[in-house]
Amino acid sequence: MATLSVDLFENTSTVISLNDNTDDESLTKTISLLVQSITAFIGFVGNIIVFFTLSKNKELFSLTMLKLMKNQAVADAAVCLIGAIIVLQTPMWKTGWSEVLDELICNVRP
Repeated sequence: MATLSVDLFENTSTVISLNDNTDDESLTKTISLLVQSITAFIGFVGNIIVFFTLSKNKELFSLTMLKLMKNQAVADAAVCLIGAIIVLQTPMWKTGWSEVLDELICNVRP
């Protein structure tokens, strides 16, 4: 068994133990993350389709209901997109893509 010590913050350290079944756990975690991100992206695309369908068929709904449903579709699409980003981000709360994205989405202070 091997151990890996990682310094997360200045005065703390975390020890990660590597067992023989790490490959199985890694594969299971990878598949789980893949399923979660695909589901979130399907939800995002579905909500965008709903938004454009509502925009195209305005005459079928009252103005109030149309605005409420379009706003709900946009909010749901945003939640799905943020969920997918959170699932796909690298450990330690940082995406590594850009500092702005890290600050807006991933900056978690203990």
